[in-house]
Amino acid sequence: MNNHSSDNKRIARNTLFLYIRMGIVLIISLYTTRVVLKVLGIEDFGIYHVVGGFVSMFGVLTTALTNGINRFYNYKLGQDSSGGVTAVYNAAVRIQVLTAAIVLILIEGIGVWYVNSVMVIPSGRLNVANWLFQFSVVSMLLIVLQAPYSAAVLAYEKMDFFALVSVLDAILKLVICFVVQYFGEDYLLAYGLLMLGISLINFALYFVFTHIKFSEIRLTRHVDKPLFRSMLSFSGWSMLNPIAYTARGQGCNLVLNYYFGTILNAANNVAMQIANAVDQMSNNFSVSFRPQIIQSYASQEYVRTKRLMYSMSKISFLLHALFAIPIILEINNLLELWLGKDSIPEYAAPFACWILLIKWINCLNPPITNVMSATGRIKTINICTACILLSNVPIAILLMALGLSPVAIYIAMLLLTLLNQFVCLRILCKSFPVVTMRSYIVDIVLPSMALSVISLVLPFIVSYFLAPTVWRLLITFASCIVSIGFSCIFYLDKDEKLLAKTMTKSLLNRLFHLTNSNK
Repeated sequence: MNNHSSDNKRIARNTLFLYIRMGIVLIISLYTTRVVLKVLGIEDFGIYHVVGGFVSMFGVLTTALTNGINRFYNYKLGQDSSGGVTAVYNAAVRIQVLTAAIVLILIEGIGVWYVNSVMVIPSGRLNVANWLFQFSVVSMLLIVLQAPYSAAVLAYEKMDFFALVSVLDAILKLVICFVVQYFGEDYLLAYGLLMLGISLINFALYFVFTHIKFSEIRLTRHVDKPLFRSMLSFSGWSMLNPIAYTARGQGCNLVLNYYFGTILNAANNVAMQIANAVDQMSNNFSVSFRPQIIQSYASQEYVRTKRLMYSMSKISFLLHALFAIPIILEINNLLELWLGKDSIPEYAAPFACWILLIKWINCLNPPITNVMSATGRIKTINICTACILLSNVPIAILLMALGLSPVAIYIAMLLLTLLNQFVCLRILCKSFPVVTMRSYIVDIVLPSMALSVISLVLPFIVSYFLAPTVWRLLITFASCIVSIGFSCIFYLDKDEKLLAKTMTKSLLNRLFHLTNSNK
């Protein structure tokens, strides 16, 4: 059996890069929002986001296609086929050009009419809104065409470059908030043009980096037609999940708006911001595992594929617990400190708690879908997931028509998430018999339930007996870290403990070198 210690170290290193990236980008982005709001003003800030937000809805296509290309890159790398990587790249470029043409026709055909006839734009700003729309369209096309290159960076696990470009992107967005005032009198128009410039820079960086670093990334006249059809089919079925998640979120939001008005939309938005921030913590780890899962399957190392899936599931669940438990216990205290006591929308606290629980359970789903992506048999699982997710909207309408509390929407969402997890697991066990229902329950479900209970005790005691202050919030988070750290002794196996130790050691070494370099 091969020694996979170097692979585990690479997972740890990549995860470290992604977490550093996330922390820096999050801090810069929060400050950028504050600065750009001040520079543009509330009205122009709203125009930019309503126009750009309409175009970004088509980003679902890009996400699905990027994941599809990434899967085929990883599969060929797992087979140690450099010629296969070249074939994937050539098929991917053709697919993305085709996609860009379709997106352009759809956006221009629907978008121009929508901006000019449906959107509520302040008088005198319609011309600027149209220019912003065109800037956003070009940016979206660049993102679509960038997919073969960004997917290659992820497949080759160059997370340091991926993190560097993300941080540079966030810094440039902050810089243009200050320099936009020197580009004419209409700050909004200049802001949109400069944001387009950042998209051009990102595309150029990925394009140049991949062509310099990866000799397999080269364009040829020959296209592997069976591979082209396979990639196109895979990417098409991959679209179901992101479309279903988007439709579920927007649909339930519209139901809340119809029955309760914009106040509960604000509450839902606040809750989603909190839950998405926690979700990003775990997703960084998932991105590090995905290439290894697909490559191990392609190499027919099925036992390692199972071990990686189980490790990814347990560590993702642990990371969610680390943030979800203290936030749920301290949600009212946290909202008051963040928004102010008089600015908290009604139902924001219960919505946040339920959404956190939903995402906590749902973090066990990506490991399953990653293995299914490795097998290439995603049609059935994606259809089932889409049907389960979309059923949440008619159920929400029924629950609200019966006069139930709006919280009932999220209780139903939680139950459907559990159902989806069970259905996906059944499909996986049939497609990948190395994983059995019994082993999954014994190795993942029961230990995760035990972790949840044990980790909850100490933070609950702290939150219950201390007065709601900043200090209680900090102590609750600290007690949760202690509880989960203790639980890891029983929760993680030998290899997973080694991986956690490697991650911690890498972080401490980088902090030590950074400290010495500043002296």
